Order: sequence, then C-alpha cells, then structure tokens
Amino acid sequence: MQGQAHYRSGEYEQASEVLARSLELLRKGFGDRHPRLGRSLLLGAAVAVALSRPEEAVPMAQEAIAILEETFGPNDVQTLNARTHLGDHLAEAGKTDEAIVFHLETLPRVEETLGTAHPVYEFLLFSLGTAQGSHGEDVAARETLAKAVDVARVIRGPNHPQVATALSHLGDAQRKLGEFEDADLTHREALQIRRRNGTPARIAASLEALARLADDEGNLAEAAALYERAARQWAEAYGPGDENVLETRRLARTVATRAED
Repeated sequence: MQGQAHYRSGEYEQASEVLARSLELLRKGFGDRHPRLGRSLLLGAAVAVALSRPEEAVPMAQEAIAILEETFGPNDVQTLNARTHLGDHLAEAGKTDEAIVFHLETLPRVEETLGTAHPVYEFLLFSLGTAQGSHGEDVAARETLAKAVDVARVIRGPNHPQVATALSHLGDAQRKLGEFEDADLTHREALQIRRRNGTPARIAASLEALARLADDEGNLAEAAALYERAARQWAEAYGPGDENVLETRRLARTVATRAED
C-alpha cells in the first residue's frame, strides 16, 4: 500500500493524502464495514498521531475497532491490537484517565487470548505505563514499565532497541519517585543497548536522562559533561545548528556555571 510506504519512510503528509483517497475509495467500493477499511483506518490514525493530530486519530481507531470486532470478534488479535492503539491515541490526545481505564479493560483480554509473551501485550504494558506516568500514578507506572521491560526482553532479546525504550521510560518513572540509584542503573543499561543498536539521537536522549539524574543528585560537573556529550550526539544526528544541540549546550553551560559557584 502506497500510504503505508509513505508512513514507514516518515513522509507523513504524503501518507495522509494517499490514505484520505484510499479511505474514500474503500467506502465506495466495499461499504463501511469491510475489514480492509478497518485496517486502513488504523493506519490513518497512526499517521494522524505522527502529524501531531491525535484528536483525529481517536475516532478513526474507534471506527476501526467497531469494524474489526464485528468481522473477527472481540478477542481476535486484530481487534485487541486496535484496542491497544486506541488507548495509546487517547493518551496522546491528553485523555490519560480514559486511556488508563481503556487499557486496564483490554489487559485481561490480551493476557487470556494472546498470552504474556506477545508483541500486543508488550505494547499494551508500555502504553499503559507511560499513560500512568503522565497521569501522576508514578508507582503504578514503575511497576507496569518494569513488566514491559521484562516482556520486551523475552520477545525481542536483551539488546533490542525497544528494550532500551522501555528501560528509558522505566528510568524516568524511578527518577520521579526519587529512586535515583535505580534510575541511574536503568538509564545506563538503556544507553549501553543504544550504543550497540541505537541511533545518535537515541544515545543523546539517554545521555540527557543521565545528566538530569546527576543534576538531581548534586553532581553538577558530571551533569555538565553528560549534557556536552549529548550535544555532540544531537549534532551527529541533526547537524550542529539543530535546536536540540543548542538547547543541550545551553544546559551544559548553565550547570557548569552552577558547579563553579
């Protein structure tokens, strides 16, 4: 599908235009309850989120779920996957309370039908944990994200980039709870994985997370050095004039000045 190819290439505006035409043709050719329409609606919702329009994604995912549930049943993998993405889109739209409730309703159905070593279960835990963190449910977020890390390791292996992503969010949850030592270990593990299998931008994000932790603990010289290392990674990813480079170097200077006072 051309829309999917644009989406995978990061060409989101083109994907949106192609999918709009595709959805119109599918409705005319197959009607409003065909599973091909449901799958295209799910892709359209993902594109809307990528374009920072999550409020458009929610109704598209809701319509997709209705179609897939009617066609394949409420516990089919396609339906459960769609429900998981709808919960994520609700969180992206700022409706974290609704997202958490929806995810918690979906969770036992996924566990019973697909088991706990399935990519849908992994993504559900990750999305639920991040929603809980955004909603201020920090203890619940830490517990959920720890499970997400464990499942990701089982499914993908210990050095997969998705493991690093889950670890990064877990480290943030631990930091919010003041568990600085645990957070430091967690973020360093994520950094190690990203050094092996990640991009410069992901490495920069891990270095910034460690810099924030060092700042929290009063290790200002270390924090400044970590911010400077992060800036070099941002520059490698996007060029020396990128806003991430400039902001991270500003943070490095600010922390270094505080260390001298």
